[in-house]
Amino acid sequence: YDWNILGPKTLLGHCIYINEHEMELIKETDTMVVHNPESNMGNACGCPPTMELVHKGILTGLGTDGYTHDMMESWKVANILHKHNLCDPTAAWGEVPQMLFEGNAKIANRYFKKELGVLKEGAAADVIVVDYDPLTPMDASNCNGHLLFGVNGSMVQTTVCNGKVLMKDREVLVCDLRDGYGADVDALTAHELKEQVERSRVCLGLHAVAHTITSQEADRRGCPQRSRGRLRAGRGQAAAAGRAPR
Repeated sequence: YDWNILGPKTLLGHCIYINEHEMELIKETDTMVVHNPESNMGNACGCPPTMELVHKGILTGLGTDGYTHDMMESWKVANILHKHNLCDPTAAWGEVPQMLFEGNAKIANRYFKKELGVLKEGAAADVIVVDYDPLTPMDASNCNGHLLFGVNGSMVQTTVCNGKVLMKDREVLVCDLRDGYGADVDALTAHELKEQVERSRVCLGLHAVAHTITSQEADRRGCPQRSRGRLRAGRGQAAAAGRAPR
């Protein structure tokens, strides 16, 4: 705040440890916040006061911080995280979809010239088509529940970005699908596929061995839980490089 960093074009990530006064500064400067529930849980950082931010009228969006590419998954995790943290089964029902469908669009609209997040003439035509067969009646009053419990990213059939069809009926139209080794998957022979699978198994095996060895050593040394992660990472890198860990 004192360095004039906060403002309408500033996006704050996580905001786990903020206090009441800092929330007021965020609101006063019209600064934006993005919540990344899986990242916070995966790093054992704690649960941010996201529901309070939304209730204060602070523009808040929903992100992933790289933990997933599936925004529906992030919605599901945020929904149960805040219910658990607040010991309130009614929490997050309305706030999280508001963050995802309204907050994210408003955040993006502060950076992009073409209007986003709406279907109307002149706006960017960003659309996904999802193959979802509701087994119970679905209407405007319960659509959020259907999306939350019935839909995931793997059900997307068609993707349109700014009016351009990127994927249609699960076929990607804008690039060649290649495997991790740079070869066309369809062109690989059965023998080549088998070799690549075996190489992957070897890599996974090395990682598992290094993980087991370093976990046992951490127990022997009495290392705290956080130190074990750093120890395992160092030994795993040494094993992957074919060197004996020191």
